Amino acid sequence: MIFNYNFFLPFQFPRVTELVLTDNYNTINIDSFIDNLSHIFILTNITYLKISFNNQLLDNFVKLLNRMPNVQELVLDVRSSFEIEVSSDQQTNTVDLVCNNNVRNVKIIGQLPLATIRLINKLFPQMERLRLLNGEDTLIPFVRTLLSNRIDNTHLFSLMFDGDDAMIKQIKTMIDNEKLLDNYDIEYRQFELCLWW
Repeated sequence: MIFNYNFFLPFQFPRVTELVLTDNYNTINIDSFIDNLSHIFILTNITYLKISFNNQLLDNFVKLLNRMPNVQELVLDVRSSFEIEVSSDQQTNTVDLVCNNNVRNVKIIGQLPLATIRLINKLFPQMERLRLLNGEDTLIPFVRTLLSNRIDNTHLFSLMFDGDDAMIKQIKTMIDNEKLLDNYDIEYRQFELCLWW
């Protein structure tokens, strides 16, 4: 764990490509934290990032991701937050700050609030695959929101999640009734439901 101290180390790990941040970083000065990280790792070399996340950390997350433009795979470990909604300022800042990252594969562990779900396509415009774990209660609204906002992301083609035959039927009914996709398939693959189009 790196604390919020300014320090300069005589060594750096230039070949590090994976980074896991599991402790809350909402109480620190994010700019100082990023500077400290950049003295240890070459942030543009990071291609895999796993990070604890909640809405209170959205601005910090955006700043951090903006300094790691080559992240290809991202794991968001969603932590509960007292602040359920994302403010309109955060939404505007998010769209402005992060639009050129290269995140292709996103895994979300836990449940995101609907306001944050609306930002997924804007946060990750190059996203191709999205995998959801532990979000069964909000899956239908999540899929609806994600597919109805696809204009912000034309690269997305695959969604994976836990579910059963009843879930397949619900999702098919929703997609067909709301005309969210023209050509799609949904089936079990390796113990998960896979929706692709």
